[in-house]
Amino acid sequence: MTIQKIITAALILAFSWTAPDAPAQAKDPIKKQAPNQAKKAKPAVLATVNGAPVSRESYDYLLTQITQGEKIADPARLSKIREKVMDHLIVRELLFAQSVKQNIKISDPETEQKIKEMENMSGETLEDHLKSRGISREFLKHFFTRSMAIERLIKQDIIPGVTVPEKEVRELYDRYPEISVSPERVRASHILIQSGPHDSQAALEKIRGIREELRKGADFAGLARKHSQCPSGKKGGDLDFFTQGQMARPFSKAAFSLKPGEISDIVKTRFGYHIIKATDRKPASKMGFEDIKDRVSGFLKQKKEYEAIEAYGQRLKEKADIRRMDRTD
Repeated sequence: MTIQKIITAALILAFSWTAPDAPAQAKDPIKKQAPNQAKKAKPAVLATVNGAPVSRESYDYLLTQITQGEKIADPARLSKIREKVMDHLIVRELLFAQSVKQNIKISDPETEQKIKEMENMSGETLEDHLKSRGISREFLKHFFTRSMAIERLIKQDIIPGVTVPEKEVRELYDRYPEISVSPERVRASHILIQSGPHDSQAALEKIRGIREELRKGADFAGLARKHSQCPSGKKGGDLDFFTQGQMARPFSKAAFSLKPGEISDIVKTRFGYHIIKATDRKPASKMGFEDIKDRVSGFLKQKKEYEAIEAYGQRLKEKADIRRMDRTD
């Protein structure tokens, strides 16, 4: 998992209100501009919210996070994404201002700890993340600090009022029978050797050496603990059960092609090189209400939380002095 994915996942729901499956080297999502377009100066401030600036840097960073480095050729789709990102940043500024009013403060050690946790969980170094986005550590720290303050505001003021009656859970279960089907799942372990633009060949040679040791009968879990650069290495590479689509596509394809006990050849994903061992498999099955009600309740709660955050933000917007600049391209 890259830092980008972790950050994106941690931005609460949709485009998130808090801090940050995408390539480590994400690129601008916009198709190459014509020369006359490229020469136009881009404003450093895209909007003001009650006098506070919404910066181009924050906009570009979040746009890259949301698009996951995808180049978007469809102008209508790109325009819609741009507008959503801009709206998010405006509401984000309002939420942060509200956190300041409530004297919510995030200390430097808290922010540094969060950044460290993100890096420890990630297959991408913080330095690589900063370089690939063209941002400074100071910017990321500023972004995280505000995000953490907003998250605390949401947890204090918005989330506590969200409840999900069991009646609603039952109604959703009865209305959509497909949600009661548990898809096929595979349990697998893996060994990951990370690779970047400057060390891909060295990483490949290392993973080849590990694969050769496995062919000679070496213990998979032992090699994972010794060599894997994924946090799962501490558990012998165990990733527990997962469904199709939860992992990077090449990884899922390889894992689901294996029988329990089988070991894959080397698999390349955006995170690096993997060797995968399937350890268990569960076929698709139908679950009863009691088996799934907690998951359905969680889904409904998340949906209601998102709606509550949206409503809260909308109320703030209605009272705010918001001034937009012309260009977000």
